[in-house]
Amino acid sequence: MDAERENTSPLAVGRWRRWVTRPVWGVAIFCALCAVVVIWHQLTFPTAVAKHPVRAEGTVTASIINGLGGDPAVEYRYTVAGRTYNGEGNGELGHQRPESMRPGDPVAIEYAADAPSESCTCNAVAKQPGSTAANVIIAVVLCAPLGILFSRRWAGRRVRWA
Repeated sequence: MDAERENTSPLAVGRWRRWVTRPVWGVAIFCALCAVVVIWHQLTFPTAVAKHPVRAEGTVTASIINGLGGDPAVEYRYTVAGRTYNGEGNGELGHQRPESMRPGDPVAIEYAADAPSESCTCNAVAKQPGSTAANVIIAVVLCAPLGILFSRRWAGRRVRWA
């Protein structure tokens, strides 16, 4: 009898609820961060390069550590119709390793035929993200668990205050 009462006590239920809700919140936050990555990739992808790519060779100006994760990258310079442009990338188009590249080394790039200031060191046609609508739907689905948790938490507090 005491064992049943101990398992159903408010303290035991509260402890069990914390052990369940904390991982659920963690998964929901992770999904929301994945949604941010999906949208970020959609917004920063050089779509003009993917539509009309022109392969060219740039010249490395610096080797850098890019982003919070410390991804190696290179800054490069290239010339189109007498005008010089700058870019940054990881050298994957020419299967080059950015950490071994030095200023003055050649780097394979693609730039947009109709907007030469847009460039990348990637194969833009192959890496092109899906449609914007599809990516927005994916982001909404990934953010849904967090939205549900926030709404349930807000609804629960509202009921308690009333």
